[in-house]
Amino acid sequence: MITLVNPTTGVRFQYEGTWQRSSPATDTDIKRGRARFRGDKVFLNLPPGVQAQLDKGVLQVDTEYEAREELATGEEVSVPMPRGNASHAEWMSYAMSAGMPREEASGLSRDQIKQRFTTPEFDPDAAGDLDLLNEKP
Repeated sequence: MITLVNPTTGVRFQYEGTWQRSSPATDTDIKRGRARFRGDKVFLNLPPGVQAQLDKGVLQVDTEYEAREELATGEEVSVPMPRGNASHAEWMSYAMSAGMPREEASGLSRDQIKQRFTTPEFDPDAAGDLDLLNEKP
């Protein structure tokens, strides 16, 4: 089942099934994966008129509509902190979502980015040991 939204009105439409388009496949259909060769029959997940509206942007898939609404309202999309052994790209994405400029994040290694955003573990016993070292006999 596919749910589409009219972004102007907010009305949702639900479609289930497949429809055969009356015209043969074009190069655009091949690029979009609807057919393998020019002139093939084209089966769509939406009625042909509705598919044309979706292609033009008059209608949007509901998840895309909701994501655009979140961006338009200015709600922050939080990126969860990646695992310690995650890729540099994941840590860079996290750093930029936390406010680090792209230039700065791209100039740092994965470990350097990770070090800036992870809190060091505090060992209360270690602080006591330092006090013993600083005492004068």
